[in-house]
Amino acid sequence: MKKFSVLIFLFLTSHFVFAQEGHENNQIEGEIGEEGFHLEEGRYSIAFVIGHTYLYGAKDLEGEEIASYVPMFAIDFNYYVTERFGIGLHTDILFETIFLEGADEGEVERENPVAPAVMFGYKLNKHFLIGAGLGAEFAGNETYGLNRISLEYGAEFRNGWEFFALLSQDFRWDIYDTTSLAFGLAKRF
Repeated sequence: MKKFSVLIFLFLTSHFVFAQEGHENNQIEGEIGEEGFHLEEGRYSIAFVIGHTYLYGAKDLEGEEIASYVPMFAIDFNYYVTERFGIGLHTDILFETIFLEGADEGEVERENPVAPAVMFGYKLNKHFLIGAGLGAEFAGNETYGLNRISLEYGAEFRNGWEFFALLSQDFRWDIYDTTSLAFGLAKRF
């Protein structure tokens, strides 16, 4: 958790250190002004994301804590209120049956959990976007709330298409936390 916080801090501070240089480059390129991107390409976006998620607190059959990386898929739908600020529904799906120690219940089984979250995103500049949101994880009989923070680095190419890398952290209430590293393809319309 501490490493993730340091990584976020470094990304955010690098934006401010190089802000003057980036501003001059945007004026020269003429692609994207100070406000992020042009809304002519659309206020809506849909993204398909694939990656891996690290589960904190996973245990093997003997009860020993192990490193557990699980494949994940996500579908993100966003609406940009302004050129920099957006709101969306980001739904993560983990493709695995997970056995974890719960806070009150003992061992908990989570079969292919689905974790939608309402996310608020802010585009720091042409490439970086930070997000935070609130959601829930659904799997079987139990539902757990979650908070999610994310950092994206995107590279736009023609006709509203964007390729991006995503680093996100989910803080699930009373059960376990996850860190995801993924890549996605988004289309604005």
